[in-house]
Amino acid sequence: TTTGGNDATTRFPLKQLIIELVRSPSFDFVCGVLVIANAAVMCWQVDWHARHMSDDTPGFFRVFDVCFCVLFVAELGLRMFGFGREFLQRPHLWWHVFDMLLVGMQVSEQILLLLQSDSADLSVMQTMRMLRMCRALRMVRMVRLIPELHLLITSILGSLRSVFWAVVLLFTFILMIALYFTQIVFDVRMQRADQIKDETLAEFWGTLGDSVVSLYQSITGGVDWSDAMSPLRDEVSIFLVPVFMLFITFCLLCVINVFTGVFVEAALVQGNVDKAVSLAGRISKLCTKGDESNDGYIDVDEFKRICKTEEMNTILKDIDLDMSEADLLFELVDIDGAE
Repeated sequence: TTTGGNDATTRFPLKQLIIELVRSPSFDFVCGVLVIANAAVMCWQVDWHARHMSDDTPGFFRVFDVCFCVLFVAELGLRMFGFGREFLQRPHLWWHVFDMLLVGMQVSEQILLLLQSDSADLSVMQTMRMLRMCRALRMVRMVRLIPELHLLITSILGSLRSVFWAVVLLFTFILMIALYFTQIVFDVRMQRADQIKDETLAEFWGTLGDSVVSLYQSITGGVDWSDAMSPLRDEVSIFLVPVFMLFITFCLLCVINVFTGVFVEAALVQGNVDKAVSLAGRISKLCTKGDESNDGYIDVDEFKRICKTEEMNTILKDIDLDMSEADLLFELVDIDGAE
């Protein structure tokens, strides 16, 4: 079974050390702490300007900005050196491009700060503010650094298609009811325009758009549904009350629960896929470490030794296998049929 050997890196101890550093969980943890600290300082800085109504930035904020800029440039440099040509290859291509853009904007901001004069024009100040606000996007990196956040985001993204069609169904139903109410209210307003005293009738149901918004707000808490129903009851007909109540009941007890079920099912499926990918990555790393001959392959004896490690035992438990089934697992992953 091939492991993608790394003979080239073993000849360069420094590069091997950097590769192990940038791929270690500790390095990601430290980078995550830096991201959180940078975001905290940004919040502090924005709040200070808002409280003091001043464009003048205290010196200690400048020190923080320069320190974070140097640290993030160093992090990016270590990743580029450690990953080499893999830096711009999948699966982390877009994350690395994202990091380069953020670091580039942060360096540009520091250059502008160094070049600006006391009488810098408004456009330069606005540019620096925009660059500073873009740095807040670095918080998105926490999705990659924290597995739980990554699982939540991938689950949400994986369920978007199902949620989209569920929303289409909901608004189709809302549009049907809105057409019914709008037409009835229009007829009543045309026939008894002088007798209608409640102005909220036109506010809630005067146009098709108003009716759609009123129905949507009624089921989502934007307005109390009794407030939207009252002008229909008082100015149009008491028989519209059960129609409106049936709409609320159907949406809250049926449609919304179906939405929840669709989202949960899609999230579970995506979560299982993400877990499988994560387990495959962990097994690949263990096999690479267990390749004692450094030939890019592992035989069944090396695989059995890997299976005796504590981490591999944890993985085997996650997929409902035990040590006695190590041979079976080896046969499943042995794509070239080698022993």
